[in-house]
Amino acid sequence: MSVSRTSYRNLLKNSTGRNGLTFWNTTGTVATVSNTNTSNNTVSNSAFQLAAGSIISQDFSLKFNEAHTVSLLFRASCSGGEAKVSITQNSTESILYDNANTGTDWKFVTFPFISLDTVCTIKITASIEIFASDLIVSEGTNIAPWVQSDEELYTTNFIADSTGLTIGSTTTDMKAHISTSAFEIYCGDDLRINVAPDGMRLQKTIIDDDLTVGSVKKIVLAGISVDFVIL
Repeated sequence: MSVSRTSYRNLLKNSTGRNGLTFWNTTGTVATVSNTNTSNNTVSNSAFQLAAGSIISQDFSLKFNEAHTVSLLFRASCSGGEAKVSITQNSTESILYDNANTGTDWKFVTFPFISLDTVCTIKITASIEIFASDLIVSEGTNIAPWVQSDEELYTTNFIADSTGLTIGSTTTDMKAHISTSAFEIYCGDDLRINVAPDGMRLQKTIIDDDLTVGSVKKIVLAGISVDFVIL
């Protein structure tokens, strides 16, 4: 695993859904996908899948009164629908891109804007099913190739961002997550171990040897019987 730095930054977090829908607000049905199509046509190998009538949006911080550039890839599942990209600043929404006749091929679009606030909202709206990938908001007017945010690192089995650190294995379907509030181990979607400041919780615990809990000790005898002893 390698980490490289560039002269530009992506101001969006989780900009292609490699950590699910974290940091994004959604309306309707939105999912994330990673498949042969994204592998062959996108840099990130991940995309947001918006069903017809769905919306995704994210608030992000930026410098006031500076030029910025938005870029992304998108394609529709069929021709003829509409896809919009907008920026909301000071409660005013501006349409940056409006395609009323989307196609099924991947299309790269980019457009500049001047920031009128220090926090803005980017929004993507779809009238038909679309896929959006490689989203980036960068400073300046140059078109910047897609990169992850400086504060995050996403790989196949490793996730690090402001929500914490997750290490997993697709082979065992196990993952460990460390956040500011707990250490957790999952099997699939089932939480098996939770270690938090208020204590530890275990699920489906199997004990093969002696165990002492407070003044009670469990002793396994020859693997066939169990004695409990008050210490």
